[in-house]
Amino acid sequence: MPVDAAGHVLPSTAHTILARADNTTRPSFYKVIGIILAICSGLFIGVSFVLKKKGLLKANKKYNQEAGEGYGYLKNAWWWTGMTLMILGEICNFVAYAFVDAILVTPLGALSVVVTTILSAIFLKERLSFVGKVGCFNCIVGAVIIALNAPEQQSAATIQDMQHFVIAPGFLTYAGLVIIGCVFTAFWAGPRYGKKNMFVYLTICSLIGGLSVSATQGLGAAIVTQISGVEQFKHWFLYVLFVFVVCTLLTEIVFLNVRRLTIPI
Repeated sequence: MPVDAAGHVLPSTAHTILARADNTTRPSFYKVIGIILAICSGLFIGVSFVLKKKGLLKANKKYNQEAGEGYGYLKNAWWWTGMTLMILGEICNFVAYAFVDAILVTPLGALSVVVTTILSAIFLKERLSFVGKVGCFNCIVGAVIIALNAPEQQSAATIQDMQHFVIAPGFLTYAGLVIIGCVFTAFWAGPRYGKKNMFVYLTICSLIGGLSVSATQGLGAAIVTQISGVEQFKHWFLYVLFVFVVCTLLTEIVFLNVRRLTIPI
């Protein structure tokens, strides 16, 4: 039977719980690294939105295409510059999930909204209403408050932990409803209302993004655990998670570009 520091015998279940708590406690510098990476991600992605929008508008005009149609933007240098910055931002975002929980990284991603707003006013001559400015201020305040109060414990430090959470009936039900809802929105609501209402495609990106965030955190944590010496790459669920992350990111990219073609910022 396992014993504690005072020599008392512990039940095996209690020992497992204590060991899990010790394994999921991260060094304090992990939080600093995660915050820096999340901020860099917000900056890169914020700039990328403006560059991609500029490229989309130029391609739209050059190839005489209606908003939301065609892929002429794939031949535009502005769009590819923005896409490159977005990839860099997503890499920073991915690595940040390996060091801190999603509850910290995701709110800091709201900084990209502020960056996009400022740069859009400068380079795209767009203006934000007073209510929009208040919203940007709230993004900054909220991100700072959450960053200062983020948890020190990691919810899933290994791929085995992530598998345990993913196959839970509650999460499977939620994920199934999200996927069905997004398919319905993409193929039924999109063609009918997508050009009139920005929330159609934005809803798809947001819902799929929620699943992507969860999967990315588990994948990043598993990679860090592998680097620390605990075998992770031999577990089949890691590759399932990787494929899922790639699919969700591609889905977000496709519908985000459709949304930005059809609806002005």
